[in-house]
Amino acid sequence: MRSATRAPLSAAAVHRLLKRLPFLALSLSDRRGRPFGVVVLFDIDEDWNMYFFGDEFSHKHGIMMENPRFAATAYELGAAYVQMAGSVETIESETVYNACLVRLAKKASKIKDFWPPLLDLRKGDYVLYKLVPEWIRAMPLSDRPKGQFEPRFLEIKGPAVLPTATKKPARKKNS
Repeated sequence: MRSATRAPLSAAAVHRLLKRLPFLALSLSDRRGRPFGVVVLFDIDEDWNMYFFGDEFSHKHGIMMENPRFAATAYELGAAYVQMAGSVETIESETVYNACLVRLAKKASKIKDFWPPLLDLRKGDYVLYKLVPEWIRAMPLSDRPKGQFEPRFLEIKGPAVLPTATKKPARKKNS
């Protein structure tokens, strides 16, 4: 039986969790505020930016080009619940595109019974998106006794520590 108390959650532990997790639940809305949700296979870099691929002719792509803002959640039962929000950019660098393709294909290959269309991607078919979080927070999920729930969010990134938080999101970026 696991202990009802855990060591405090750290930013490094949350980063390792996001590096390990394959999927991110992404929330978007069009310019009229109509919501749209999608689950994406993603990867994270050392600067907390997240990357995923999507079809450039999809509804999701159109929404992100109308309103490049996102909110997202990820969790692992018994580990942590992670929330974030920020802006979406498209990446056109072939070097970054290919590096992300390799990392995401490797990540997808470890998921049982998952058929990743990533393996059939050709440049031009799919767009590489970069999620640039303006804030990230995480809450440990543990097996506390029923009725003893105290939300304890760890603020990892926020406007005070992320200088791009007040900048208008860019639509395209070449790096």
